[in-house]
Amino acid sequence: MIPNYQAFMRPFLEVAKAASGKEVKLRDVINQIADSFQLTEEERQERLPSGKQAVLDNLIGWARTYLTKAGLLEVTRRAHFVITERGQNAISNPNTVIDNQYLKQFDEFIAFKDQKMGSLN
Repeated sequence: MIPNYQAFMRPFLEVAKAASGKEVKLRDVINQIADSFQLTEEERQERLPSGKQAVLDNLIGWARTYLTKAGLLEVTRRAHFVITERGQNAISNPNTVIDNQYLKQFDEFIAFKDQKMGSLN
């Protein structure tokens, strides 16, 4: 079973950190995370109801968006990222759970969530 997007936040940061300051490509991150979660080929190919995107790509995309909005990742160019110092600090303790609750400590994330929620009203 494919986990929810929050489960992909820490692994995303860990893949980015392993790149040692070099940018990582979103597709490579998706493949590495899928491997680490031992997702089947069927799970990797499962599509959203619209059929336009894989569920896995969508969920990891949301993890990426939230991590970027919180300042833990930086976009270097389309679909390429580097981990920030804040991101490295976040995963420095292996027991730290990286999820929405963790991200709420960052003003940029709160502003993003407030803006996102405002657009739904």
